[in-house]
Amino acid sequence: MIDALKAWLRFYAKAVTRYQLHAPLAFALEEALLRDPRTYYAYDRIERLRAMLREDYNEIEFLDYGAGPRSSVLNGKTSGKRSVAEIARRSASTARQGRMLFRLTQFVRPDTILELGSSLGFGSAFLRAAAPKAQFISLEGNAACVDIARRNLELLELPAVDFRVGPFEATLEKALRDLPSLDLAFIDGNHRLEPTLRYFEACLPLARNHSIFVFDDIYWSDEMQSAWQQIKAHPRVRLSLDCWDFGLIAFDSAVLHPQHYSLVPTWMKPWKAFAGW
Repeated sequence: MIDALKAWLRFYAKAVTRYQLHAPLAFALEEALLRDPRTYYAYDRIERLRAMLREDYNEIEFLDYGAGPRSSVLNGKTSGKRSVAEIARRSASTARQGRMLFRLTQFVRPDTILELGSSLGFGSAFLRAAAPKAQFISLEGNAACVDIARRNLELLELPAVDFRVGPFEATLEKALRDLPSLDLAFIDGNHRLEPTLRYFEACLPLARNHSIFVFDDIYWSDEMQSAWQQIKAHPRVRLSLDCWDFGLIAFDSAVLHPQHYSLVPTWMKPWKAFAGW
């Protein structure tokens, strides 16, 4: 808890608001992510389903090939039984993250989406609701979670997602071969330095000028913070936004000089609205 608070304070200290953004793309992304006031029908439907699963104490077999929760990790794997309620409360994308993903997806208008880490399908649902016609592949190591994710999308009456089960090392290469390009990537799995960088490098050849890659939990650990620093320093990355919930990178060549921002809503730093601050 103390380490998380320190990380938040460091993030807040360096964060800017829309008034300090220079690239038009950064300004447009900030508006989509943080200032879009509209409420979409998908929000309430997904959150009602989340509330139901948070009260579902049925246990499923759980095997996590990544870093797992911050506790109970053994040799890089978390195995055994976990209740659906526990996963819904601790491992699934939050409502705030989901809404930001929805708005980002509407902004990108992707033809192709790749998700690494389906969990119970809440992130998948927000992505799919915003891009019902996109080719969408989602990878997940835990078969029991995928069964629930598929059922959740059916309950929400959303178009099917191509869920694929297995460790990313076994499924990612084939998924990338099956995609003509990669407009939107949401990487939310493993949470370790070397694998995260490897997934990024694997996805990079399919990135187009307008592509956006999103990395969840960039403050999960020192390893993830290091991975984020290395990713945004890549020569192909023209813009990065650290929104605390996640970090995103863009490849738009119209951004002539690489720009990197930690970003908060204006209400969190209202004095930044005045010139000279």
